[in-house]
Amino acid sequence: HAIFLIKGTLDMMSAPVCKILATEICAVDLFFEKWPHIESVNFILPEEIDISIAEKIKEKLLPGKTCVKIYFSEKNKKLILQPHKKFMISFDILQELQITHNINFKINLNQKNIIKI
Repeated sequence: HAIFLIKGTLDMMSAPVCKILATEICAVDLFFEKWPHIESVNFILPEEIDISIAEKIKEKLLPGKTCVKIYFSEKNKKLILQPHKKFMISFDILQELQITHNINFKINLNQKNIIKI
């Protein structure tokens, strides 16, 4: 694995070098399988979204255990869509949607921890 997510605290006592005292570590591609602390995933859609992109997102979202919130704009108003269903999310799906449709994401682990992609 090349990219890891690390949960821990900063050790500022080792100045001038900052160290992370890791309490948990997970390969980024295994994150959704191995890290059970996910509260929700926010999809942040670009301004120029159309119905075809919404359909592509719908095709990718299969039933699962993760809450999703979709943030978008319509007629200069910021809106949030929060489906009642939960979905299966993976980094492959997020990466594909980001590359092909310029969609950004925030992964909410709890109220204090947010990962932006």
